[in-house]
Amino acid sequence: MFSTTSRYRVPFWGFMGVYAVLCFAVPELMKVYEGQGALAWIIGASPAYPLAAVLMLYVRSLESLDELEQSIHLRALAVATGFVLIAATAYGFLNLHLGLPAFPLILLLPSFLLAWCLAAMLIRRSYQ
Repeated sequence: MFSTTSRYRVPFWGFMGVYAVLCFAVPELMKVYEGQGALAWIIGASPAYPLAAVLMLYVRSLESLDELEQSIHLRALAVATGFVLIAATAYGFLNLHLGLPAFPLILLLPSFLLAWCLAAMLIRRSYQ
């Protein structure tokens, strides 16, 4: 994602470190602040905050790429978004009509990132 320069790698891994810490800390904090209203909501959603920072970092990193790389990434994002939305919708119908278990929403981001990575590799290969 940040192949052109390391100026994006350091903050990326910093935000991912904060994310990892929050993933382990939030369940413990929720035991203390459960039922505390807005504070519980803020704490419960806090692992998503570093992910929002990574998104902003990614958008900035796209601006530093040449037009071909930007095109590859944006096409891959469009393909990945469409694939994950269609797959989630299809699974939702299967859940509704066939009683499949609910899909854990926490897996949407990793599913999207995997789809984006695969789409970027395939799209990049089409230019070689």
